[in-house]
Amino acid sequence: MRRVALLEKTRTPYRHPLFEYVGQHVDLSVFYAGDAGSHRRWDVTASGSNYTARDLKRVSAGPFVVLPELFRELRDGGYDEIVVSTTMSMALNSYVARYLCARTDIDLTIWTEKIDTEWRDQRFTPSLHSPEGVARGLSLPSRAGRNVFTHSLDEIHASLYREADSVIAFSRLAEQAALSQGATGDSLTTVPQWYPPSALPDPDREISSPDTFRVLFVGTLEMRKGVDVLLDVARRYDRSDGIDFVIAGSGPLEESVSEAAANNLHISAPGYVAEERKMAEYTAADLFVLPSRHDPWGLVVNEARIAGTPSVVTDACGSRMIVPDECVVAPDDPDELYRAIESAREGMTDAPSLPTLERMAEPLIRGPGSEKHVTEVN
Repeated sequence: MRRVALLEKTRTPYRHPLFEYVGQHVDLSVFYAGDAGSHRRWDVTASGSNYTARDLKRVSAGPFVVLPELFRELRDGGYDEIVVSTTMSMALNSYVARYLCARTDIDLTIWTEKIDTEWRDQRFTPSLHSPEGVARGLSLPSRAGRNVFTHSLDEIHASLYREADSVIAFSRLAEQAALSQGATGDSLTTVPQWYPPSALPDPDREISSPDTFRVLFVGTLEMRKGVDVLLDVARRYDRSDGIDFVIAGSGPLEESVSEAAANNLHISAPGYVAEERKMAEYTAADLFVLPSRHDPWGLVVNEARIAGTPSVVTDACGSRMIVPDECVVAPDDPDELYRAIESAREGMTDAPSLPTLERMAEPLIRGPGSEKHVTEVN
C-alpha cells in the first residue's frame, strides 16, 4: 500500500472524516503543527483508526511555525508521497519537504486553498506609497521590508508549485492562483471543499420568528468578511420592509454590529454562535450571506447548504463553486449585495451539487501521475 505523509497546520473536526476515508486506501500519516486554537472552540478529540495522527513539537519563528522533528520523520518514514500546504505559517516546513523530495524519489504534492484577491494584495503587499500602507501607519522601511518578505514567500511557494508532482486546488480561485505561480495544467486537479454533515449537530432548539425574510451571517466580525458592507445594506431597510438581519459572531467589528442592532429593530446581534446552536440559526434563515473580501473557501456556505438554506457570496470566496452564478456578487459593493438579496426574496435558482467526500479524497487516493477521474463542478 502506498505510504503518504500529509502536513496539516491544525486539527479540525471536518478533516478527520476525510483522513479516515483516505486512510482506507493508502497508508496515511498526518503530522500536525499545532492545536486548533481556543477561539475556535472545536471538538478535536477524535482519533484516527484508519490513519496515524501525530502532533509534532513546534517552535514559533515570527509568522512561521518550525517543526524541528519534521525532516527526520519524513526521511525515515519510508513515504512514497508527501503532501504539503501553502499557508504562510507552514511555508518553511513545506520547503523542508520539497528539499527532501528533490533529493529522493518521493513524490511532492501540494494541496492548497491559497487565493489571490485585491484585499490580499493590499493587506500583505502595501507599496511604499499606497493608501493601504499609509493608512496602516507603516514607515517606509517597514513597508519596504514587508514587500521583500512577501516577495520571498511568494518565491518559496512558486518553487513548490514548479517542482510539485501534483497540485490539488480546493477552488477555482485556488486553481488560478496555483497556475499564476507556476503550476501546470497536467499536474493540477481542482476539487471543491467537502464538509461532513455529521460535523453539524442537530438543532438544540427551534428559532421562531415573525413572518419576515431572515438573512443570516455567521462568522468573524471583521473587515475581511465584509461585515461593514453587510451593515451598510442592512441599514437600507427598516422594520416595515419585512426583512430581518441576523449578524452572528465575534470579532473587531462586534461593537459596530451591536450598535446597529440597538438602533434598528430588524437587525440582531446574537454574538458568538456555539456549534450546538448553529444549525438552528441556519434552519431558521431564508438566506445566508458571505460578503467576504477574501475567503479561500468559506465552509459556512457548506453548512448553510446542508441545512437547506441558499447563499449569496462574493467572487472573492472559493465557495462560489457551490453557489448559482446569479448569487455571486463583487466584494466591497453594497449595491450589488442589496440587489442579490432582493433577487433572493423573489426566489432562488437551483444551486450546483454539494461536494462529496469521494470527490475531495480522490486525488489524495490516486496519487501523482495517475489518471484523473474527478468530475469538477462549476
